[in-house]
Amino acid sequence: MGVYHLTPTAYDHLVQLTDYGIDTWGQRRTYDYVRELYAGFQYVADRHDALPKRTRLTVALKIQMHRVGSHYIAFVVFTPDVVAITSILHQHMDVSTRLRELQALTDKEVGDMRAAFLRSMFKP
Repeated sequence: MGVYHLTPTAYDHLVQLTDYGIDTWGQRRTYDYVRELYAGFQYVADRHDALPKRTRLTVALKIQMHRVGSHYIAFVVFTPDVVAITSILHQHMDVSTRLRELQALTDKEVGDMRAAFLRSMFKP
């Protein structure tokens, strides 16, 4: 079973969409949707190598995408068993532009996570 980690940006996106969802759709419907997103995170961690490439959205970026409901889950593969969820973006956004805007932050967060991951693998 694969493992996923949310970057701080992805976590912020999840909080924002949850707050918006509760205000717009109500708590029960929002929590059902958030559960779908978490299932999508696990699906990405388990099957990222079999997902279609969405190069139209991620051109020149090292990010892959998977759609769940109305959102795209952006992720980076660390190892065959570990992925970092970098963003959660609504389908009506200009996703490729938003990813480019977030690229420097994503690179830093993923670099920090990768370093922590490697440190944890080589702890004495």
